[in-house]
Amino acid sequence: MSVAKDVLLYAIKKGYYVDSFGNVISPSGKKRAVDYDSWGYPRFTIEYVDKFRNIPVHRLVAYQKYGDKLFEKGMHTRHLNNNKLDYSFDNIAIGTCHENVMDNTKDERVKKARTAAKKLRKFTDSEVEEIRKLNKNGIGIRKLSKDYNVAKSTLSYIINRKTYNNGN
Repeated sequence: MSVAKDVLLYAIKKGYYVDSFGNVISPSGKKRAVDYDSWGYPRFTIEYVDKFRNIPVHRLVAYQKYGDKLFEKGMHTRHLNNNKLDYSFDNIAIGTCHENVMDNTKDERVKKARTAAKKLRKFTDSEVEEIRKLNKNGIGIRKLSKDYNVAKSTLSYIINRKTYNNGN
C-alpha cells in the first residue's frame, strides 16, 4: 500500500470527511481550513506516524463516493468541469488517465500539448529562423544536420514548417 493511500484511509478512519457544501470536516465536527499544493489543488494536513501529511481534498471526496475502487490500478481522480477548485460531489469522478485528459476542452488540450512541446524544444525561435534562412540561401540539409547535430528529418520538418511553426 502507498503512503498516500495509508494516510487517506487513516484520515477517514479518524472521521475526516467532506460535507455536501464542500467543507472539510474534522473528527470533532469543526470545519478545517485548506491550503493549496504547488499545482493549485486544495488539501489539508494531518499528523500521521509523527509526520504531517497532506491529503488532497478531491481524493477524499473520490473515496467517499467510490470507496476502494479509487485505488484500483490506473484510476485517476477527475474534475468533470476541469476546475480543480470545484471538488463538489457531482464534479468528482474516477476514471482512466485518458478520460481525465479528455475532460479538458479541445482548446485546453492543444494549449497544454504546445506548452509541453515547447519545453522539449531543442531550438530557440531565432535558431529556427537561422536554419530556415541558411537553407534558403543554399546550405543543404546534410550540412545543416552536421552543423546543428540533429537528424536530417528533423531539419526537413523545421524547414518545411511541420514543426516549429509560428513559434509553436
